[in-house]
Amino acid sequence: NQINYTAPREAAIVGSVSLYLSDFGQLDVVIDRFASDDRVYLLDSDYASVCTLPNRNFTVQEMAKTGDSEKFQIITEWTLKVSAPKAHAAVYDLS
Repeated sequence: NQINYTAPREAAIVGSVSLYLSDFGQLDVVIDRFASDDRVYLLDSDYASVCTLPNRNFTVQEMAKTGDSEKFQIITEWTLKVSAPKAHAAVYDLS
């Protein structure tokens, strides 16, 4: 889904948007159905990455054996690492 704004009129969006083109460049849009509908978060992926928390890298833990089956669980904790906080933004009270 793509909307190009070329005429001096207000753009209308029906359905969902995955890309927004503006005079300042291209923005990829990710819809989150669990997010509040009165705010927008702006994240520059060049200044953020996903990493594991200290001492919580991938570990495999064996669980109780039942018959011939072997059970295990994979444990890890991930977080968002922000290297430049001012590269991101949030807009509140949109509704």
